[in-house]
Amino acid sequence: MKSRRNPKTLLALLALAAMVAAAAGYLVTRADGSAGVSAAGTSAGASAAGTPSGTAATSGTASAAAAASTSVGQPLEGLEPAPGTAVATEEELPADAHASPVLTYLDWSADTRSAEAAGYVSGVVEDGGSCTLVLSRDGVSVTAELSGTADASTTVCGGFQVPAAELSPGTWTGVLQYSSATAGGTSAALSLEVPTS
Repeated sequence: MKSRRNPKTLLALLALAAMVAAAAGYLVTRADGSAGVSAAGTSAGASAAGTPSGTAATSGTASAAAAASTSVGQPLEGLEPAPGTAVATEEELPADAHASPVLTYLDWSADTRSAEAAGYVSGVVEDGGSCTLVLSRDGVSVTAELSGTADASTTVCGGFQVPAAELSPGTWTGVLQYSSATAGGTSAALSLEVPTS
């Protein structure tokens, strides 16, 4: 004898099966949604974290560029030469580095009864410098002074005359000295014989 199932029992089983299927679908959907939210949150967090970092990097680059721009071309202050280091300045240059006087003529003139001399200065061409003839003997010095005159390539110092009244008989040594606002120097020496009267 075949048994017959109660229709209510079948309906109850179907309803239970539907509930189980619905619950399973909900769990799967919840799991996928959480993963998506987590992934999106991670991406958003990474983006948010990257934004300040990128901004800070850009700001740091700009600051470095601004610092470099400010420092380029600026004088370095506070740099002093080491103690004992010689620093040449224009004022300290020796005068003979600019001018070289040459005494070309020094002799006694019987006609004028005087010592006569002439010379020039190489390395400088100018008017108004001081040309000085210095005659020395036994600790005594006699000088005569003229103004230098510019010519084509030198400064001329000529026409010196020192009368016999200022010179004792004997051997004298003469040099030509030159000085101006821009140059100066002293020539090599020449000898002069002053005769007795």
